[in-house]
This record gives sequence, C-alpha cells and structure tokens, in this order.
Amino acid sequence: MKIGWMVLVSLLFGCSGTTNGSDTSVSPDVLDATDTTASDPGQAANDPGQTNIDLGQTVVDEGAEADTSDVVEHFCPETTEAQVAATGVVVNALGDPSDGDKQTFVCVPPGTGPFPAVLYNHGGLNNVVGGNLEGTCTALANAGYLARAEYRPGSLVLPEHLQQVYDGLDALRGHSLADTSRVGILGFSRGGLLSLHVAIERDSDVQAVVLMAPAPGGGMLSLSSALDEDVAQISAPVRVYVSANDLFQADHIQLATDVYDALMDYDKDVELIEYPAFCSDGHALFFEVREPYWSDVLSFLDETIGN
Repeated sequence: MKIGWMVLVSLLFGCSGTTNGSDTSVSPDVLDATDTTASDPGQAANDPGQTNIDLGQTVVDEGAEADTSDVVEHFCPETTEAQVAATGVVVNALGDPSDGDKQTFVCVPPGTGPFPAVLYNHGGLNNVVGGNLEGTCTALANAGYLARAEYRPGSLVLPEHLQQVYDGLDALRGHSLADTSRVGILGFSRGGLLSLHVAIERDSDVQAVVLMAPAPGGGMLSLSSALDEDVAQISAPVRVYVSANDLFQADHIQLATDVYDALMDYDKDVELIEYPAFCSDGHALFFEVREPYWSDVLSFLDETIGN
C-alpha cells in the first residue's frame, strides 16, 4: 500500500490571463463550479477546523464564505508561451478549423508505437472552454504520449458530457498506435469530475488518473455522490492538484481534499499537491500548460504508464 501525502510546492511562477487570444480575466471556469441541471454545491468539510496531520495545514471550511483577504496576487503576464509541437509530432484537429480550440485534437508522438495514451478532459461550461485542448494535447505528445483532447459542447448537460468522455476514451484506446495496457486520464475542473467518474466506471481501462481542481457537479453526477462507496472501485493511482487560492467559484481546496480523503479511506494510491496561490484566482493555474504543475503531471505519468 502506498501512503498518500500532501506537498506544498514553494516555487512562484507567472500566470496568464489570456489563452489563444481570448480574454479570461473573468475566471476561466466561472460557470464550472455548478451544473445548471442540479444544485448540489459540493461537500462541506467533515471537520471545519480540521488540521492536516502531514503538514499542519488548515483545511478550509466549505460551509463558510471563503476568506481571501490574505491571498497574495502573483505576477500575471498577459500571455503564456504556446506549446510548439516537437519534431515528428503530428497534431490532428478533428473539426472545423474556424472553431479554433473548440474541437477535438489527437496528437501522435514521433516513432512507430505503440505508445502509452492519455485522454485530456477540459473544464468550462456553455461557451467557456476551461483549459487548452491543443496545447495540452501537444505537450503530452512532445513527452511521448499518444494524446486525445476531447472537446465537449457546452450546450450539453453532465450525463451527455460523461458519455462524450466515454466515447473519447474508446476512440483513444481504439487508435492503432495506442498501448491499451497503459492509458491515463487527465481532467481539469468539470473535466476532473468527469474523469473521476470514468475512473470509477471504467477502472480496467485506465491505469493513471490526474484530477486538477475537480468541480462539484450536481445531482447523480456530483463529486459528493462519487465519493461515497464508488471510489472503492478505483485501482489506478490518482493524483489530485489544486492551487491555494482556488476558492472563488467553489472551495476547490476542500473538494480536492474530499477526493483525497475518500480515496485514503480505501487505502488507494493517492497524493494531493496544493500549489501556491496563483494570480487572483487559483483556478486559472490549470488553464494553460505551465509550471509548477505540469512537471508533476509528466513525472506521474512517466512513473505509471510511461516508457
């Protein structure tokens, strides 16, 4: 059994308020914390004053209004350097080029394969895409992974989004260059919530799971419903990442802690990393491929499904 742990990364990095030319000064996943088909605000803290044993960090009480008065806003450059495909990487866009990032991308690393494969699930709702589909797909292929970044139209409700993620996983596993014994799933915000449900329902098809600031969702597809007994079905190692000031649309720190605690209750291989406060809203950390979190993603994937 591998004991999970929480690490506080001390490096300070710049952050971006724009992606692909779109202004995201309003939170990148401003509509991601709740679902218009349900009203579950997510789980409240089990012990409002609970102190994490490992590092003595105080767990935030989700039932109380988040106090952000002491949050330090870090330097935020207006742009983030785009991911450039490495020599030999093939990036395929499955959709109308005029849709820009609102299309599915499949990225193939150089070589003959088969390759370990990773499915990326973005956040956002309605017309907001939380995350960088092409950039994440490209960065994964640059690191040697066959990658698929599945675009989900915001007009769909959560059950339809989940079905699209299932379809994306099937398409990735069905790719002629995919090593189906080495498949990872990477999800941000709503995509993190959906990735958790996929890890539960399709456990035998997924060998590594990364959840970045998972959203609460709602109804039968809420985070709280998945954390009851369902997580006992997960056998893949799980990593949960969140920023210290991801408190505005929902208390994503508490949500990430809830996931960690639920998996630990079943002695699962899980680790939680809380990164330093990022810009004015920590949710924006995962809107682009960047440090400090990206090297942790690749290290975990390399350890679990990499070559």
